[in-house]
Amino acid sequence: MRSGGRWMAAAAWLVVGVGCKEAPRSAPGATPGVAQRHDDGASVWNAEGVKLIDVRTPGEFAGGHLPGAINAPVTDLDGVAAAVGAPDAPAVIYCASGARSGHAVKALQARGYTRVVNGGGARAAAARLGVSLVR
Repeated sequence: MRSGGRWMAAAAWLVVGVGCKEAPRSAPGATPGVAQRHDDGASVWNAEGVKLIDVRTPGEFAGGHLPGAINAPVTDLDGVAAAVGAPDAPAVIYCASGARSGHAVKALQARGYTRVVNGGGARAAAARLGVSLVR
């Protein structure tokens, strides 16, 4: 093999082998060899009685929020938990970009909340729900 061939073989090994993780295991009942979609919280988004919790500041909330949303700033995690209610209550938590809501969701999950999802930014959440932001 010429040096060019060895280089190509090394490059192929890097592309295929380095950084690869073990293939995810299929869920029970899943079709082998078929990629399974990760649950994006659709069951929570569509749940009856789902609460929409906006964890931005009151000023940001006043600038535009989802209809029916509750404002509970992320700086008060006890207030966010109180807005969600029971640990098994469905809630979509959102903010401006998804960063603060992601923090709130992780904190709530650490407290035992099981049906909270990160709704991302307010505009993205509004688009997903097919609504306009209200002031």
